[in-house]
Amino acid sequence: MVRRPLEREKIPNFNTLSCLIDRMVIEQVKKTIFELKQEEEKVNYKDKIHMQKKALKSLQRAFIDFCIKAWYLGEYEYIEETRTFK
Repeated sequence: MVRRPLEREKIPNFNTLSCLIDRMVIEQVKKTIFELKQEEEKVNYKDKIHMQKKALKSLQRAFIDFCIKAWYLGEYEYIEETRTFK
């Protein structure tokens, strides 16, 4: 039997679409930096590049799951964020 994690409300600035996209961008930038350093410095960053690819693949799966749940299934409950200043 496969246990699914508990579904919880999305917390602003923590587990939202914008955070997921931000994290994908950050991981891609890190991967690109390792690739450039490897090329310029002739240093082996193969393991670090591989780990970045794994992180990106996992984030991409999370993004797809997020989109399916939110847009196709309409399953996106969130806590409304109160703004400090207007």
